[in-house]
Amino acid sequence: MSDLFPDLAPCKSPRLLWLERQGFLTHHNPELSDEESPWIALLPEQEDKDKVVGQIMAESCRLYDEVFGLGYGTTEQEAILDLCKKKSIPLWNEETV
Repeated sequence: MSDLFPDLAPCKSPRLLWLERQGFLTHHNPELSDEESPWIALLPEQEDKDKVVGQIMAESCRLYDEVFGLGYGTTEQEAILDLCKKKSIPLWNEETV
């Protein structure tokens, strides 16, 4: 942190607040190349809220891929964007207050 404005409390950007509200989980597989989309993103179902991505995928991979939706991308942001498009989720700068 900078000492430029010591009296200002740190605050998160609107995009970071949106990501926290949505609750996306992401995972990177370093063994895949960019052509194979090494990042995945998902929104956990209620019963999977306290699980990590690996545990969710081990238990319900096909269900998420076919029903709940998975986003794929070469970066974490691309995977989240892909999932948002598939599930028609407004992006952080598209939401109406």
